[in-house]
Amino acid sequence: NRFICPQCGGEMISGDNDATAFCSYCGSANILSTRISKEKAPSHIIPFKITKEYCKKAYARKMRKAFFAPKEFKSPEFIDGFRGIYMPYHSYCFNQKGPVNLTGKTSKRKGDYIYTDHYDLTGDLDAYYRGFYYDASTSFYDSISESVAPFNAEDIVPFTPSFLSGFYADVEDVKRGTYLDEATKRANNNTYDALCK
Repeated sequence: NRFICPQCGGEMISGDNDATAFCSYCGSANILSTRISKEKAPSHIIPFKITKEYCKKAYARKMRKAFFAPKEFKSPEFIDGFRGIYMPYHSYCFNQKGPVNLTGKTSKRKGDYIYTDHYDLTGDLDAYYRGFYYDASTSFYDSISESVAPFNAEDIVPFTPSFLSGFYADVEDVKRGTYLDEATKRANNNTYDALCK
């Protein structure tokens, strides 16, 4: 897909799911507003917490130990080209309320015999899960997106397009319902584990 750079008028080429693009002529970072429609725009975002300079220094420290890494990976030009990237996620929340019926048992030995008592356990469940996150972009392997998690919910703020300025960003292209069954099972397992403790 081709876009015109608003800074210099040069032609920019972007991938199908890119929400931002960098002009190869003037180097300016541009937000592709037509890609961030009301349907595609996220409701919230976690802004970057580390600077580009911090990232460059951390990478340089790691590369000093990578003796067999290609030389171009250690060049200042390569490192200076680092850009942060915003990855889209779907967030699932669950509210579990209602009666619960479980069975339990305890066993104890007396001499040559083992006595087992069986119990019926009843109660009212009131559980809430916020923020089961799943990768919403096919551009990234799930292993990459999973390595970024878990997130600190206190860092989440309402989204505005200005957050994307100077960064790479993708729009979501994975349907929201894709991970619903998996997230539901995860919530149910968490609740069951908590009840069994």
